[in-house]
Amino acid sequence: MQNVDGNRRKRLGVIGGLGPMASAHFYSIITQMTAAESDQEHLEIEILSLPGIPDRTAFISGRSNNDPVPALITAALELQSHGAEIIAIPCVTAHCFFDQIQDMVHTRILNMVDETAACLARHNVARAGLLATEGTLTCSIFEKALDNYKIESMKPEMNDQRIVMSTIYEKIKAAREIDYISFESVTDNLKTQGADAIILGCTELSLIDKRKLTASFYDALEILAAVCVSECGAKLTASAETLLALDGSGSC
Repeated sequence: MQNVDGNRRKRLGVIGGLGPMASAHFYSIITQMTAAESDQEHLEIEILSLPGIPDRTAFISGRSNNDPVPALITAALELQSHGAEIIAIPCVTAHCFFDQIQDMVHTRILNMVDETAACLARHNVARAGLLATEGTLTCSIFEKALDNYKIESMKPEMNDQRIVMSTIYEKIKAAREIDYISFESVTDNLKTQGADAIILGCTELSLIDKRKLTASFYDALEILAAVCVSECGAKLTASAETLLALDGSGSC
């Protein structure tokens, strides 16, 4: 796509609806992170909102036999057929099936987990607390990605993980008020264990109001959004550039 400023930008395809509010937030973040002075300087994006795709955590944990992979592959193929040059999946747990999806399409799919780990490495994070679904934790995709950069990962204790899952499924997905006191107790416990920063490793958790919490967060959805803008060839805002720390400064 050739734009009025003469720069060619790649068309972005998004497999969304996993869940819907996280996808809507993702589009909003991409827009906010693009340093544009006109409509024409923003990315061309196609979003497939597919909330009917089976729950990823339920399948991974064995609570459901409904495999989400065929629907995810079908969505990726549809975006590819519509001209997507880069694909993003704003659902961390879906990345447990990343290789299966990528193997079925020619279009490059950005890996949110790998991009998050790389971002933490550029910010010189040594120990990261991980807030994610049970499905993501079972697959150990974050732990493997962080280990590639020699970053130690820490998971919540069992009772704290119940709070995380309740926040995701019973609060955010159900559009109910978040219990910030309970949620902060989880992050405090991870900090006590030595976590330098906390990864919001579920896209629903990106919807929390971070101003009500004291931890230093790295939001996987925000990192993916910034990478989308950069990889598709649009200009990042200064704050998005700082988030990615692509200049190697490691400044937060």
